[in-house]
Amino acid sequence: MRTKTRDININTSSTTKTMENPSSPPSSTIPSFFRCPISLDVMRSPVSLCTGVTYDRSSIQQWLDSGNNTCPATMQVLPSKDFIPNLTLHRLINLWSSSPSPSSSPRLPPLPDLLRDLQSSTTTNTHHLLSSLSSFAASSDCNRASLSLSPCPSVLLSLLARHGNDDGDLSVLAGAARVLSLLNLTDPIPETPPIARALSRLLRAGSPDSRVDAARVLDSLARSSPDARLALASSDYGLLPLLLRMLDETHTPSAAVDAALACLITLSAPRRARAQVVRLGVVPKLTRILLSELPAETVERALKLMETASTCTEGRAAICGEEGCVGAVLGRVLKGSAAATEHATVVLWSVCCLFWDKRARDAVAMGGNGSTKMLLLMQGSFSPAVREMAGDLLKIFRVSNPKCGITGYETKTTHIMPF
Repeated sequence: MRTKTRDININTSSTTKTMENPSSPPSSTIPSFFRCPISLDVMRSPVSLCTGVTYDRSSIQQWLDSGNNTCPATMQVLPSKDFIPNLTLHRLINLWSSSPSPSSSPRLPPLPDLLRDLQSSTTTNTHHLLSSLSSFAASSDCNRASLSLSPCPSVLLSLLARHGNDDGDLSVLAGAARVLSLLNLTDPIPETPPIARALSRLLRAGSPDSRVDAARVLDSLARSSPDARLALASSDYGLLPLLLRMLDETHTPSAAVDAALACLITLSAPRRARAQVVRLGVVPKLTRILLSELPAETVERALKLMETASTCTEGRAAICGEEGCVGAVLGRVLKGSAAATEHATVVLWSVCCLFWDKRARDAVAMGGNGSTKMLLLMQGSFSPAVREMAGDLLKIFRVSNPKCGITGYETKTTHIMPF
């Protein structure tokens, strides 16, 4: 069987150099999933069979060329002998092989031993192990990827569940959340209630940094599956109110606001959760953020969450009923990133043209430079849907103020000077 060798540009020199260099990491520090199950050496060109098992290309090719028709690891008969380059693992191996020497990077004992100790250790030793994991994960992208693909997330989630009760060690919860906040959590939550209880406790009683870590972990877990998102949003442990409380920390540029906004955007995806967030008072809090001097990235997230709220009837009613909200949204049009402008335009169109609320239309018509902004939106490099929404909003200005001088916007455009 001939295979395409041009699928991956194999850089064997860096891996070979690392393996032969006397100062390279000892074999005990090599992540187990970097080794080929056949040769037990670090893979230079990882490829995956249809069974999902990854091997080094040369090793599995030799196995198949010898007349075998099974997967060496599972012994399943292969319906197809084709294999697919594992590009992600190949990049990780190259990144690991070119990483700094152990003398300049945090060292860990073999991960299986560390995780076993973490599951059975005393509280004092648990703090030390979690601190070591945190330092290791924070030192490089490769370390974080290695831990994310290992059993480490499952062990740490179990640790959260064990210490989530009110009599559990809050500092252990904080340490586990710190490490988890650095990892990419893709597997569904094994047991939602214990994890929700632990994160709720951190959001309620943890330090400012711990609450940020808890919100990031919650966001990552909610992204893992739609079922996890809905279960966490509807949890009995009050996660949504605790996240909304974090939005009040606008007196200084705070990571808490960013983490809470990102998590609320994820949790608000289900229609039921969206309405609940609105009933809990998200719109007044978002209005204050839009009127504040927080960084542009934070404002963009606030507008994204406001757009999410505007997609349900309860959200549109709350936006129209909140004094100054529509004006605050209009004030952010063309004042930040293109994404922020698009989010703001969708909100305005939802309340003015879809909901057809008179208070919202009046607020838009009285907004400063509103007609000019809509014309610029129509002429800008925004999505067709947003340009069409801007045209609909521009009609509000014509109806409210026939003397505004805008008559041919549907068929003619002129150069608009910046305002």
